[in-house]
Amino acid sequence: MEAARDLLEESGLDIRLEDVAKRAGVSRQAVYLHFKSRTGLLVELFELMDSILKYDVGSLIDKTPNGVELLQALVEQRVKYVSKIYPYASQLIANRTGDDVSGRAVYEDRQKARRNDYRLIINQLKNGGFLSDQWDVDDAVEVVRVTLSIPNLQNLVIESGMSQKKYAELMTKTLVGALIHPKKRA
Repeated sequence: MEAARDLLEESGLDIRLEDVAKRAGVSRQAVYLHFKSRTGLLVELFELMDSILKYDVGSLIDKTPNGVELLQALVEQRVKYVSKIYPYASQLIANRTGDDVSGRAVYEDRQKARRNDYRLIINQLKNGGFLSDQWDVDDAVEVVRVTLSIPNLQNLVIESGMSQKKYAELMTKTLVGALIHPKKRA
């Protein structure tokens, strides 16, 4: 994995399993047996980044029972995470509609992972009585996913020059205002 991560940093998503094998000093067959495909390699690399960067929504839920504080912690964690993975994630986003089947598959895998993460958060809000009555879980999950999406952060922070701190404050305010029951916002 270290060889694959190094190649990802050097070459972006254009890495090949053959290159990983050569860098790691193992046979191509060994790499193919482990990863099965380039998509499998990229999925594992992004999962490894999640682990290394401590992107763990479950721990937020355990540490933060208050709905408002939970959304704030989620936004802060997401901003830190995206700032670390942005170079790779922006390539995934760019490749999601192109001819790169692996890029599309990994993008979809990451979207599924984020939906699962956000579903945990929204269910916690609902079970704790924090989710506003106007929301069902699926719609609320999509609102969080889009609000905290990398293109949204890119537009506001990278292209418009908003600070990450200001972005986190605004996204927290947006999510709390939209999702949290008015009586629970204080």
